[in-house]
Amino acid sequence: MTSNTKIWDAVKNTDPHHVKSVQQRGGFSAIDAQYTIQRATEQFGPVGQGWGYDVEYDYKQLPGDVCLIFAYVTVWHGSRENKYGPIAGCNPLLDAKKRVDDDAAKKALTDALTKALSHLGFSADVFLGMYDDNKYVQAMRVKYTADKEADSKDAADGIIIGVRDTSTLEEYEAYKNSVIGEIAALPQGFASKVQQAFAEHKKTIQPQAAE
Repeated sequence: MTSNTKIWDAVKNTDPHHVKSVQQRGGFSAIDAQYTIQRATEQFGPVGQGWGYDVEYDYKQLPGDVCLIFAYVTVWHGSRENKYGPIAGCNPLLDAKKRVDDDAAKKALTDALTKALSHLGFSADVFLGMYDDNKYVQAMRVKYTADKEADSKDAADGIIIGVRDTSTLEEYEAYKNSVIGEIAALPQGFASKVQQAFAEHKKTIQPQAAE
């Protein structure tokens, strides 16, 4: 890693759960655009603050009732002066049955945005063709499964520490209500561990409340 590739190295790997194989145009790997936006937010901060983009649309009528919508995206990160683009994405405005595709503009935008963020290194492994190697994809599955398990363990441990810091039923109930969403997002095994910790700690508080 060098200072020039700091961002690239941080975002170049892609979670296989967010990549699908598309059997069109000779076949290619498609990255979930929302996942890419999430990765950019993790790297830079909320959109509109740590990073963002400007988009302009254009339409081109081609022979044979073919109409394309183009999205030209300019991305910035860190500050609005730190920008590059425009990067183009396009999509047919009409579907195979000559009906207007209501999502054509969105598809053109996500196409352009995914391409633009790839210039910073986001999902570089997909764009470099590494997802054509089954061994590489399997290695990424192992990596991201292990990372998610580690993140879940850390989250569960943090919640357990928090509940053990409560000393009254009022504090206990208030804390429990504040982390309901976090517990629900945990895998079943970690969620059960947290629920057990809550139940055990409540027993240590209740006698004190009764006195």
